[in-house]
Amino acid sequence: GVFDQQTGNYHACVAVEEGDYEGFERRVIPGGIYLRKKIHNWTDKIDLIKEEFQQLAVGQQVDVKRPSIEFYRSFKELIILLPIKQYGQSK
Repeated sequence: GVFDQQTGNYHACVAVEEGDYEGFERRVIPGGIYLRKKIHNWTDKIDLIKEEFQQLAVGQQVDVKRPSIEFYRSFKELIILLPIKQYGQSK
């Protein structure tokens, strides 16, 4: 899933191949530098996911123009990614 920090919108996402999911809106998640953290047994910690993002953001210049990402690898492992600004990148 991706969370747009500017609008507050959350979107579920899937990887698609040609011909899959015809008629659905397609977007590309922007690249760049992201801080990453694995959360093991995330199903027991759903209420803490927002807090984990907040902890990653401490002392960082978060790039609010790019979405935060939740990559659910399995029912046991979640990877959260927080976009940060590159050195020298303007506000």
